[in-house]
Amino acid sequence: MPLSFWRFIFSIYIYYNQNKGNYNLDFTFLIETKALSKINKRSIYSIMIMEYYSFSLCFYGDDKMAKFLTTRQTTSELEGIIINARNELVLISPYIKIADNLFPSLQQADRKNVSITIVYGKQELDNNVRKQLSQLEHLTLRFLEKLHAKCYYNETKMIISSLNLYDFSENNFEMGILLRAGDDDEAYANAKEHAESLIHTSLDRKAENIFVREPARVYVPVTKLPEPSASGFCIRGGEIIPLDTTHPLCLKHYNVWKEHSDPDYKEKYCHICGQQHKTSFSKPLCLSCFKKSVS
Repeated sequence: MPLSFWRFIFSIYIYYNQNKGNYNLDFTFLIETKALSKINKRSIYSIMIMEYYSFSLCFYGDDKMAKFLTTRQTTSELEGIIINARNELVLISPYIKIADNLFPSLQQADRKNVSITIVYGKQELDNNVRKQLSQLEHLTLRFLEKLHAKCYYNETKMIISSLNLYDFSENNFEMGILLRAGDDDEAYANAKEHAESLIHTSLDRKAENIFVREPARVYVPVTKLPEPSASGFCIRGGEIIPLDTTHPLCLKHYNVWKEHSDPDYKEKYCHICGQQHKTSFSKPLCLSCFKKSVS
């Protein structure tokens, strides 16, 4: 084969190197030093074999590394992670409201006896969401109050994304990264290890444990007792509840508080006036309301 042919082939590689930025081997030194004419045919073939292998990596290497995901790609990959889970499925998202078109995929995974773990945070789940999740027999539901991470994975793939597991989140502008267990071993393993630490830190929840407001006893240990119909305010969320200084939290926030049962944990509202003040379970009244109650 004429030498000009090999010069032409190497020129293509050099052009690719200069214009694409993904090809790192440069053969200009061969041409500039005229060393090419001294290379025998066997050496050229060896070089071409190595070049073909490296060149192939340039074109097919995208499947061997982390992949950027758009909003649509993220939702598509998320559905794939759920459908293709064989033994393990972990969904970590501060806000949970499963889209109607995604829940059947979770049910399919559940029917395959896949162990499903969902970790949520920020606030307790809506009753309708809990009823929906109670249909999953192999679900472990956990709560982590300060959770902000979003991560979804099975045995082979993981998505780290800005996308919440919330139905209207699909209409937002999101992005994410896809990791593969076989191709991004270190990144996948490190991310999974951190995700598991979040799971161990979180608190266990029961999907079938639907919150139903229970009537609280109206008792206030103050000099002037209010009427039995008097209303107070939840010291954490400000919701209107029966006035009871021994139970100044609504049922939803009480179930979160009782996990640690810290009577001095700082809350946000006065139980009587409902204004924003620094209060606690042990001291649910602002100073002004406290003085009025004992006067």
